[in-house]
Amino acid sequence: MKKKFVTAASLLIAVCILLTGNIQGAYIYAEESPEILKTFLGSEAQNPEDMLKRSEETGSISIPEEFQGHIWGFYTLPSDIGAEADDVLKIALIVKINSIGQEDGLLKVNPLFDLGDGVFTEYGADFPIAEFQDYMGETVILVGAFTVPEECERIEARMWHSAGIDVELLEVVIAENGYNFEGYKGFSVVEERYDTVNYDSNAEENMFTEEDPSWKDPNASPEPENTDEPTEAPQTEIPETQGAEQDQEPVENNTPTASAEKNVTESDNDGGTVLWIIIGVVLIAAAAVVVFVIWKKRKSK
Repeated sequence: MKKKFVTAASLLIAVCILLTGNIQGAYIYAEESPEILKTFLGSEAQNPEDMLKRSEETGSISIPEEFQGHIWGFYTLPSDIGAEADDVLKIALIVKINSIGQEDGLLKVNPLFDLGDGVFTEYGADFPIAEFQDYMGETVILVGAFTVPEECERIEARMWHSAGIDVELLEVVIAENGYNFEGYKGFSVVEERYDTVNYDSNAEENMFTEEDPSWKDPNASPEPENTDEPTEAPQTEIPETQGAEQDQEPVENNTPTASAEKNVTESDNDGGTVLWIIIGVVLIAAAAVVVFVIWKKRKSK
């Protein structure tokens, strides 16, 4: 009889441990964020044209106004990045807008999916040159979301460049669906788009973006904090009728930075982990007490 109770106690404790572990595992899984899967420097493009200038210092490639064509050669295998058919991938181009000569034309996030045997699927997210007038001299992020087709053997993350705009391509990034590129390395996203010409309906229906910046890249830098101190108004006597306007104190900028938000999130995660550990310990202790009480009653009989 004693052996039966010991066995029952062991089983009950094991069930509590498994239950606690599954709950904790589900909690951790729910907190996972989409990640960057692959990055390329702009200078890794395989274009042979002499007019395209590469920089060893920045790892970028400069594309003059007169060039028209693809910036190509950013290859990866679906298996290397864990991509499967019908997955939605995000491809980002980090580009600096130097000058615009004419507004007719596009910059395009323009991936090519190799299906084997000379069969390809091409998608494109279009960004008309005219849209970049407000970004002259700035570095921006162009994001396209695309569906991985069936039988895909290789992915090429290309960029299309129409004549009329001078840009510098710094980086090409492939990320999981949901990744928020806003603030990546200190740059802003112009917009996230999908192919409306060939109509990638799966990307339209299933693409999503985290509300907060993903901040998965170790080199990503949050926006600098506002360290400007308010200037005190000169201490002079003023008529009573003007006092309401003159006595207003400068308003401090209390908006939390991205790094502060990240610290808060990490603290919340740590607190949740401790909570689940405590729950697990309580469950195991309760099970042990119940088994011990039953065993004592049996023994007294």
